Amino acid sequence: MKRIIILTLIFIVAVIILGFTRFDLMFKIKTFNPQILYKRMTYKPTVSVIVPSYNMMKTLPTSINSIINQTYTDWELLVINDGSFDETREVLKPYYSNYKIRIIHNRKNLGLIRTLNKGIRLAKGKYIARLDADDISLPDRLERQVTIMDREDLDFLSQTHYYTDKIRYEKADNFDTYSNGVELFMRVYFSHSAVMMKKSFLTKNNLKYDLKYTYAEDYDLWLAIFYKGGKIGAMGGQPISVYYPATHTIEYLKQQRYSTDQIRIHYLSKIIPNFDPYKILPLPFCELLPIIIDGNKTTKVLNQQELEKQYKLKCTNP
Repeated sequence: MKRIIILTLIFIVAVIILGFTRFDLMFKIKTFNPQILYKRMTYKPTVSVIVPSYNMMKTLPTSINSIINQTYTDWELLVINDGSFDETREVLKPYYSNYKIRIIHNRKNLGLIRTLNKGIRLAKGKYIARLDADDISLPDRLERQVTIMDREDLDFLSQTHYYTDKIRYEKADNFDTYSNGVELFMRVYFSHSAVMMKKSFLTKNNLKYDLKYTYAEDYDLWLAIFYKGGKIGAMGGQPISVYYPATHTIEYLKQQRYSTDQIRIHYLSKIIPNFDPYKILPLPFCELLPIIIDGNKTTKVLNQQELEKQYKLKCTNP
């Protein structure tokens, strides 16, 4: 009896909320019922997978199904339709009956960065995983990543290279934070569709994707995690996701490169007093790292011993 009363109250509240939102689509779906809503509201997953989508109706189902078919089952999937004007709403209909999947429709197109930050706010999981609407996660992705995140007590984890169904890059896993952190100074070598982050670390440090860095917001967040003392891991062995490179305009690539340069300058300026990018950038890694080490003696932003250790390992050892 008590359960019936609770379900009834939840249903009434849902009706009121839905009356003021654009989620009335749910009532057109025969499988929608209060029990699904109750499960969705009370479900506490370990992993929240965020999939933003804008006019990606052709590839979105494949991405969603790659999460549904994971060997690891303690997940929720946040699909955020960012004001699409194609048939995305129709494509998403079959998934409303899955209580692990939360479908959110932005009233208007907010853009990728705002949509990603919205996903972080709404995520209920201990860990946040990212997946683009035109990529897929391999079946054991979440299982392998959660195992490593727990075992190594990481705040951030991704694979080190992009993978497609035709190309494989073999490289050893690396869970040394400073090795990965200083590598980020030189290049963007993580795949966004393979990222997993600890939500409590993001919340504690008020970290999110920055609107200033168009087309490179992910790179900024990774460096921000490193600078806030986050533990970073890189998966370099067997791939966990399949990435299909998109075709971008020249304007897109120029803006991305500009944002990437500004991000690198921003964080190097935190370490090196009177930083002059025109004199220092670009420099080979083993020429830049001593400058970072010297600058850090004054600013004390990073762990000096770890920086010197990386210099010896990468630049002085034969």
